[in-house]
Amino acid sequence: MKLSGYYWVLPALLLLTGLFVVLFPLKSASLPFVIIGVALIVYGVSEAICSIAIHNTHKSARKEIESTPAEAEVVEEEPAVYEEAERV
Repeated sequence: MKLSGYYWVLPALLLLTGLFVVLFPLKSASLPFVIIGVALIVYGVSEAICSIAIHNTHKSARKEIESTPAEAEVVEEEPAVYEEAERV
C-alpha cells in the first residue's frame, strides 16, 4: 500500500508542535493569543474595507435614485366590492 505525502503532513505538524511546546513552554503559552490578535486585526481591517465599499455603493445608488425623475401613472378606479358568498 503506497501512501501519499499528504498522509504525513498532519502527524509531522503535530510532532513539531509538541516539540515546540516542550522546548519553549512560555512562548507556546502566549502564541495562541498572538494568533487570535492577528486574526482580529485582519478581520477588523476587512470589515472596515467592506463597510467603506457598502457606504460608497449606497451613496451612489441614492444619487442615482434622486437624479432619476419618478414617472408614475395615476390610476383612478372605484374600489372593488366583494359580496359575501352564500353558505349552503
